Amino acid sequence: MKIASNIVLPNGSLDPWSPLGCNVTDNAVHRIAITTTGGAHCVDMFPYSKSSLNSVEPDAVEKTIDVIKQNVAYFLTLSSPFEKNPPQKNL
Repeated sequence: MKIASNIVLPNGSLDPWSPLGCNVTDNAVHRIAITTTGGAHCVDMFPYSKSSLNSVEPDAVEKTIDVIKQNVAYFLTLSSPFEKNPPQKNL
C-alpha cells in the first residue's frame, strides 16, 4: 500500500472483503487498522450504543466506533491534512 496518513481503516472479522483491506497499522504516518471482532461489512457506519434496544451487534462495534471518533477528533486538530504526527495518547 502506498503511504496514506491520518486514516482509520476499520474491518469486520465477518466481512468477506476484509482480507482485501489494509490490516497494517503504521504509527509513523498515523494509519490505524482495526478489526471489529464479530463485525460485518460497514457495521461501524451505523449509529450504535449498548443501550439500543434493538441492537444485535457485538460490543467490539462500540470500541471500533470510539477509535474512529477519537481519531477524527484528532485529525480535526491538525493544521494541515498532510501532517503526520501521531497523537500523544495511545488510541
